[in-house]
Amino acid sequence: MNAADLQGHWRRDWLRHPGGEDRTTRVHWLQAGEIYADIRIPAEREEAPSDLTSLTEPPQSVVAAEGFAGRISVEDGVCTWTRTINWHGATARPDAGHVAFEPDGALLETGVHSDYTERWVREAVGPTEARVLRCGSFTAYIVSVGSTFVFGCGRADPPPNCSGQSGLDNAALEALLLNVYILGRWERADGLAILATDPRLEGRAVVERRETGLTLRVLDLRGTPRSLVFT
Repeated sequence: MNAADLQGHWRRDWLRHPGGEDRTTRVHWLQAGEIYADIRIPAEREEAPSDLTSLTEPPQSVVAAEGFAGRISVEDGVCTWTRTINWHGATARPDAGHVAFEPDGALLETGVHSDYTERWVREAVGPTEARVLRCGSFTAYIVSVGSTFVFGCGRADPPPNCSGQSGLDNAALEALLLNVYILGRWERADGLAILATDPRLEGRAVVERRETGLTLRVLDLRGTPRSLVFT
């Protein structure tokens, strides 16, 4: 097993851990070379109404989303996902799992530092492309497999881990919203958001791809548009 065996678009089938089983969270992992990007959106997240603008008091299911990106290494059947950027900040333990293929081509991942098993199904392979871009203190990872992409951006100094917490102050919420993660589809130079850590972005063209970089269009807490240019 090496990084070349893990290329493509993977969708999680299920997660099993001592607390139970999860078959509903929408999890997508895209791999191109050593670079990966991952997004995880709870199935129970409330659908954003068409007139939603403010997220000053986001529901818990919005805060509970996850996203991270970086590079992988594979050694002796163990894959380690280095989370260079992470929507919820640095984790206490490395993200590493024993990986092995099942006869049908699905991938089983068994935790090294945590007690869990995940089953992954490959949705698509190549052509793949990965880009690492920057805008001030933000670093963006964008991994494409065919017309599908996962985009993630974050700061070099990530906010404290706030996974699952509610009652975040405005500064912490603003940091979460700007450290956005998107599963999308390319329509020529435009990237249309299918899933996003900020539900207000879904269904919108939020990424514009250019030769020298890309432009990301996001919303602040109260819904004011902002553009970040990555090169």
